[in-house]
Amino acid sequence: MKKRSLLLVLNFNCFVFVFVTLLGVVNAESTLRLGFVKMQTVIEQSESGQRARGIIEEKLEKSKSVIDTATQELEQEQNRLEKKLALLSPEGVAQEQQNFHKRRLEIQRKIADEQLALRNINDSELAKVVSEVDRAIARVQEKEGLDLIIEVDPLTVIYFDPQYDLTKDVVDLIND
Repeated sequence: MKKRSLLLVLNFNCFVFVFVTLLGVVNAESTLRLGFVKMQTVIEQSESGQRARGIIEEKLEKSKSVIDTATQELEQEQNRLEKKLALLSPEGVAQEQQNFHKRRLEIQRKIADEQLALRNINDSELAKVVSEVDRAIARVQEKEGLDLIIEVDPLTVIYFDPQYDLTKDVVDLIND
């Protein structure tokens, strides 16, 4: 798996190198104008990113509370069942275990539903922020006349000259 990931990164780096080289050959008389954006920083520093994080954290706390309550209920039911088992007939034991199993499945579904709702809110809020970031990047690109803007990702961009960093410009546009 690591070997395949390394090959993908190398292939991507080769693609970027070939792309930039070909762009230079095709358009030798002009200069390639490019910029870099640290998307994670934009999300962390923009007001919309902070708002989204607040909504997600609020839902996370509610979900955590629901999950904790459900887990405690299940533990209490298990403790009650363990105390009752010694007093029940074999048929009663089977019935109580069946009831407990049903309740455990209900609680597991409740937990899964909470996790899905949290993922959906996370995806929805992040999509809103990314859409706003994309619009801001397009405005910066147009204003600066850039040919290429690359998202900074530690797996693909090892180094870039800070003079080409557009992160603050994008954050400022979003926050205005």
